[in-house]
Amino acid sequence: MKHQISKRNFNNLYFELIKHLSDINVRQIIFYGGTSSGKTFSAAQALLLDGYNKKYSSAIFKRESTTIEPTVYNDVKTIRKKSKIEDKTEFIQRLLRF
Repeated sequence: MKHQISKRNFNNLYFELIKHLSDINVRQIIFYGGTSSGKTFSAAQALLLDGYNKKYSSAIFKRESTTIEPTVYNDVKTIRKKSKIEDKTEFIQRLLRF
C-alpha cells in the first residue's frame, strides 16, 4: 500500500516532477528558478516519496557542493520526519568534491 500524504504539503513543482518521474522518456530534469523558490525541497520530496512508494533509491547532486549540507541534507531530514517515514527509509550522506 502506498504512503499517502495530504496535497497541502506540496507545491506545484512537486506535482510537475511526479508527472515527469513517471515518464520513461524523460532522462534528465533540470531546475531553474530564484533563491528560495522550493527547487531543492520539491526535488528531494518527489524523489524521496516516489522512491519510497516505488522501491527505488536516488542520489541528489548540486552544482555548489558547499550548499549541500544546509539545503539538501536538512530538506531530506525534514521531509522524512513530516512524512512519517523516518523509520522506513535510510539516508546516507556523502559529500563528494571534484
